[in-house]
Amino acid sequence: MHNIILRFFPFLFLSIICVTFLSNNSLNAQKRAEYDIRQRDRLQSLSSELRLMQRNERIRAHVYAMAKGIPVIKELEDGSTWYLQYIDQKGFPVYEADDNAGAALTVRTDRVHPGGEVGVELEKMSIQLTGEGFFAAMWESGEADPNHPETAGRINLMQPPDIRRGTSEHATHVACIMAAAGINPDAKGMAYMADVHTRTNRTDWLAEMAEAAAEGLLVSNCSFGLRLGWRRVDGRWEWAGDPTAYEDYRFGFYSEERSRVLDQIAFDAPYYLPVWSAGNFRTGEGDGTRRPN
Repeated sequence: MHNIILRFFPFLFLSIICVTFLSNNSLNAQKRAEYDIRQRDRLQSLSSELRLMQRNERIRAHVYAMAKGIPVIKELEDGSTWYLQYIDQKGFPVYEADDNAGAALTVRTDRVHPGGEVGVELEKMSIQLTGEGFFAAMWESGEADPNHPETAGRINLMQPPDIRRGTSEHATHVACIMAAAGINPDAKGMAYMADVHTRTNRTDWLAEMAEAAAEGLLVSNCSFGLRLGWRRVDGRWEWAGDPTAYEDYRFGFYSEERSRVLDQIAFDAPYYLPVWSAGNFRTGEGDGTRRPN
């Protein structure tokens, strides 16, 4: 039994999409979580609070940027883009940016697909883990390409045109990792028949997350995060932490602005699983004036 559990553990993302509702060894047709009116009202109320909070954060951040002469958007030499999100409790600017999506390719979900090592055994129980009939949400710096052949017809642009940021290569890459059909067998997605609801995170994404959870969202992916510690900018090392500190305390830090809020959403929506990237900070050696990442 222990070995079986270990074999299934890497496939959490696919399993949440495909087998959240199981009954008598068969998939229930239900595609969304169901909450009572009290739970939905609490999530909708939280969404309204978060929308106001994030809009105030952006106003304060833009005023700070103008006063200090710092950019709201940073374009880096590696092609990544940093976006100023808010000013933290210590009074320092906090930037967010997309994380590298490459590491997700090592997850061996093919084993639980029909015909796979574990999938063959699941088929004997009339269970097929494909993602068919289910959807996953994603928040990115831009939208996934709705015309990409691997996901065509299954990408849903969830925000009105006036706030969309345009197609993002990073978002399209992540959407394909989640749900590529497998036209190219080497690029087959984790839940290759699922739909993907794509949104930009340049808006009130925390509020949208709470609202989507109230509407029954089961699982989402966010491949972005805070810019911490050292990072190469225009050929030199740039420090993103407290300028008076020797190390960036925010690695693993439980923050009021984000950690507590995300915990509140998860607590109020017990059937919803938000999945996050871990970040790409291993190569931040720095210039020697402070501790490496």
